[in-house]
Amino acid sequence: MPLRKPDRVAPELLAQFCFDLAPPPEKLDWTGLFGNDRPVELEIGCGKGAFIVHAATTRLEVNFAGIEVVRKYQLYCATRLARRNLKNAKMACTDARFALAWSIPTGSLQAVHVYFPDPWWKARHAKRRIVTPEFLVWVIRTLKEGGTFHLASDVPAYFQASEEILASQPLLIRQNLPDDRGTITNFERKALAKGGEIHHGIWLRPTSELPPPPPDPQRLFSVPLPGHQFP
Repeated sequence: MPLRKPDRVAPELLAQFCFDLAPPPEKLDWTGLFGNDRPVELEIGCGKGAFIVHAATTRLEVNFAGIEVVRKYQLYCATRLARRNLKNAKMACTDARFALAWSIPTGSLQAVHVYFPDPWWKARHAKRRIVTPEFLVWVIRTLKEGGTFHLASDVPAYFQASEEILASQPLLIRQNLPDDRGTITNFERKALAKGGEIHHGIWLRPTSELPPPPPDPQRLFSVPLPGHQFP
């Protein structure tokens, strides 16, 4: 189904709800970006923006950064934010693996959200899945002590595989907490309409201990997503 565009906003207004990542080694300055020092949460793969729009609307005391690898979805989400004047949320277009490894400061995030990522069904494409041991190392390094990692999927096999990877990481501890997102995404709505089951989990970063970075950070980028070029 074609992406239905929200009402257009002026380019100069839209720009206020987007941000770019500077080339490494420069890091993002969250205080400079948002104009305050409120906690920052990151959503990876925002799709049509159901979560980030709802979260930014209901939790004004938190800043939200969204990353989309597809430009049209970045602009779609940014337009929704602009129409609501949600100045505590901004969108970037890049591969989140690059952002985590090179651009987001260590210990600067209160939470990382990944909802309904592409399961990459075919076996030969499984290496493109977002949740990998290397990816989790960079998630942990960017989370604050007490920060959380949130994952949801409507694909049981994908969620189980991700759970196994998460269970092997001692610096992320599974929490017995309910799904408190307060909204459902477009993918989730479709899955529920077909009788699907939603799998959700929250993992806590209990200490400030830093895992060593992967021996070769470029491994994160060895399988770029289709249509994306790394800086």
